[in-house]
Amino acid sequence: MHMSTSRTRERLIEVLTGLHKFGSDAKATAAFREAFADYGSGAPDSVASASQISVATRKDPINGVPIRGLRLRSRSWLLRDVVWTLESCPIPSEVRKDFPGITREEWAAVGRVISMVISLFTEVDALAVPVPLAPAPRSRRRSNRSRPARRGSASSSGGGKQARANPKRNTMKKLPEAESPFVIRTDFSNQGAWDEICAIIRQPVGEEDFLADVEFVDDAAYANASKKQLLKLFPEDSFHSFCIIADQKAMSQPEHPLLIIDVLEKPGREFRAMPSTIQSIENNLSTSNMDFEDFAGEVSKDGVFRGFSDA
Repeated sequence: MHMSTSRTRERLIEVLTGLHKFGSDAKATAAFREAFADYGSGAPDSVASASQISVATRKDPINGVPIRGLRLRSRSWLLRDVVWTLESCPIPSEVRKDFPGITREEWAAVGRVISMVISLFTEVDALAVPVPLAPAPRSRRRSNRSRPARRGSASSSGGGKQARANPKRNTMKKLPEAESPFVIRTDFSNQGAWDEICAIIRQPVGEEDFLADVEFVDDAAYANASKKQLLKLFPEDSFHSFCIIADQKAMSQPEHPLLIIDVLEKPGREFRAMPSTIQSIENNLSTSNMDFEDFAGEVSKDGVFRGFSDA
């Protein structure tokens, strides 16, 4: 049963009509997901739907001005552009079944109204604050070990492949704002190992070619950073529940066991995991489909998560 209140409805409207007021796409995304889930009374389908949507700033292809709007988080498509196609789509068989006699003109009207409503929350002529244009994400469907979840993409930030440690750096900059959980490189002794780790995480897995939705941070500013130091570098309003560290142990051992750290519920608790399991870990932790301990409790005797047993 729908149990939304005037307060939750007003909050969702406030967020949707004020996307341009947020200081970043990540902050706008967090506000939208919270408001949408609240308006849907926290129902699982509402939460799952909200997790599929994010806020992105793009350059309008017509007039070149920045616009901020809702998009499918694993794609570069704004919802406005997706729903515009409804007007020209054939009437789905389920619609014909539930609404006998609906005409092509009536269906086109439905599509036009929906697209115009969505456009109300997208077409911003002048942003209230300057916001950098977000890169279009590379997207494929993401992985999951055994439970249904959302889809995503992998991106990167920082110095790139040629980053090298700077031993003279005594202070560390804050981690960047990002919509996706971080994979942070702290060891720069083996470029080949890092490239291999990234390639494995980016690899689609499973029958449906799921892909992890993570933000790679390859920046020598974080060279040799400890877990304690990294926990202090997250933005104050970060909503991520965990991060992934490619440290000296991950770089030097053949299996590249990555360090998974809880940064929200019980900051500092940890376990290690094979790069090939990051798709499942990210997919489930990001959507709260599973808990941190669900994975930490399945590690082998050496403390490394290699997947769930079939027993």
